Amino acid sequence: MTSSTARLTNDRSFYRICYGAGRGRWHKKAVALGKDIHSLYKEFSSFYQAADTVHLASSKARIASIGKTNAQISSEALQIALASKALREHEKELKDILFYSGNAPVWEEMMAERTRLIKERNTLEREESERKQKEKEAKVAIIMNTLWISGASAIVVPLISVAFHVITNRGF
Repeated sequence: MTSSTARLTNDRSFYRICYGAGRGRWHKKAVALGKDIHSLYKEFSSFYQAADTVHLASSKARIASIGKTNAQISSEALQIALASKALREHEKELKDILFYSGNAPVWEEMMAERTRLIKERNTLEREESERKQKEKEAKVAIIMNTLWISGASAIVVPLISVAFHVITNRGF
């Protein structure tokens, strides 16, 4: 288990704040904490940082799976799945805290902003990818033009030399 995954699954401070000793009374504690929702910003932020860490680890695991045994791949898949499940549960807890504390509009606004930022990031990534592709195409065009000019010169220069020789010497 990677350190970020272990930290994610072991970091239960958010869980402890909301649930305390009794699982059945968590929403009452969340409502009681309603006035402190703004002070939980760091907890929320660290939750989403952990989510990014899990998703990046998942992507890297897919890339790094070449050369690994089936058992190693299965083990990593299980770790990622468990961490992802924990993230989904924590996100639901976060949503419930905000809803039960009367801050449902904060959740909805956060989700709308999150969606907007993800779309914006995807647009920027696509534009960057297109820019890089155009740069590659421009480089290839320069190389091809250089080759065409070199090839044409390899044909034209000897022909002109032969024609000049024939004209100046009136024959071969």
